[in-house]
Amino acid sequence: MLTKRLIACFDVKNRMVTKATQFQNNIDIAPAEGKKASFTERQIFREISYMKDRYSLRPAVFIAYDRTALAGTEDPELRVTFDTNIRCRTEEPDLAAGMQGMQLLPPDTVLMEVKIPGAMPLWMAELFERITPYQQSFSKYGAYYEYLMKEKNKGGRKNAA
Repeated sequence: MLTKRLIACFDVKNRMVTKATQFQNNIDIAPAEGKKASFTERQIFREISYMKDRYSLRPAVFIAYDRTALAGTEDPELRVTFDTNIRCRTEEPDLAAGMQGMQLLPPDTVLMEVKIPGAMPLWMAELFERITPYQQSFSKYGAYYEYLMKEKNKGGRKNAA
């Protein structure tokens, strides 16, 4: 019997005067039956719990997307991800409320992110020359926040739940 696992990505950014550190990890929040959380997962949950208590944090925005992730065979540090079906909501941002939300981008839009540890491989440079993708900085949260501010300024909010 196949069961769908729920994986969450927690992205914690800590900015100090001149130094910024970022901690990101994918966590299996609904592990397979009988599987215990790893040491890393337990440590992440402790840190999240501490920050939640220390700063009185609560969920404010839910963002979900379907991702295809690829890594280089010659260089595993080369990573390419394709995100589709990006959806957001502020009403009931808890994971238990489901995966639905307002579509952030048009249905035929694919968000591709390329992480290259050094120089771009020749094969990739040649491919990009043929398909001419355009480079753009994009934040899912930032784009949703901009949407919310525009809706607020219009006097209403159309957030799908």
